[in-house]
Amino acid sequence: MRLQHLQWRRLNSDHSLAVFADEVGIADASYLGKMFRRRFGQTPAAFRWDARERRRPA
Repeated sequence: MRLQHLQWRRLNSDHSLAVFADEVGIADASYLGKMFRRRFGQTPAAFRWDARERRRPA
């Protein structure tokens, strides 16, 4: 559930992963990044970049 919330937050803000880790109660942003990658198959930064590229008008 926390990772799904993080996924939504990554799309809708420009906060760093450290800010998100603090918001969801995980002390280590690096650990949160690893968990995100395991769950969604890409890093949080790559996820944000891909999502924004898909939203960009042609």
